[in-house]
Amino acid sequence: MGLFGFGSKKDNKNNKKSKEGKSSKHSSKKEEDKLDIEDKISEGKILVRAIIEVLGIPKEHVIESIHSYVDNISNDSKFKLLKRDFSDVKEFGDKKHGKLFSIFAEIEFLAKNKAALMDFCFEYMPSSLEIIEPERMMLSANDLNALFNDMQARLHEMDKIVKSLRIENSNIEINAAALLRNLIMNGIAEKSKTLKEISDYVGISEEQLKPFIAQRIKEGFIDEKDGLYSLKRKKAAKGK
Repeated sequence: MGLFGFGSKKDNKNNKKSKEGKSSKHSSKKEEDKLDIEDKISEGKILVRAIIEVLGIPKEHVIESIHSYVDNISNDSKFKLLKRDFSDVKEFGDKKHGKLFSIFAEIEFLAKNKAALMDFCFEYMPSSLEIIEPERMMLSANDLNALFNDMQARLHEMDKIVKSLRIENSNIEINAAALLRNLIMNGIAEKSKTLKEISDYVGISEEQLKPFIAQRIKEGFIDEKDGLYSLKRKKAAKGK
């Protein structure tokens, strides 16, 4: 037999038996897993497939975030993660509006119960969700009451956060407007400036500055003459 011989018939038979043995074990493992899942479903657990998507920048943060999301699900006692598949990172956008990166993970898991599945929806905000098994579920009045009350509590919590953020944003806008007004006043304190010169001084475009300067003129703090803006000097009170 030459250097590239394929071995004896006996060796080939042994290799075939080895492959068949591995295939048989693999098939047996799949059957065991399937039976185990069926047992869990019969106990009240829910088999679910979901897609979770992360969008943002930079690319490394997006990748880290999606893996962190899936790891959190895997470590949560309410769920048993069975499968996880990650997509490639996609880039979109342009130089003018900025570039963004997106990635998604398709996962399959067993949820402990209906309440756990609702928790999953609120906590991980999947972009899509599919209940694989059971095909039908019975919901008692108590189950529905618990689900709706939990949903209402979470909605109220979100509403509270949104209102709080609105107040914070409003305060930021008020403070930012006050800061900008002060910058404009300081910019023309020593000498009159054109709109372009004020824009260069405060670092904001001319179009964005116009409403603020117009308001200061209306309030009587700024004078405008021949395209030059200056502080309106208060006349000294005449002595008696």
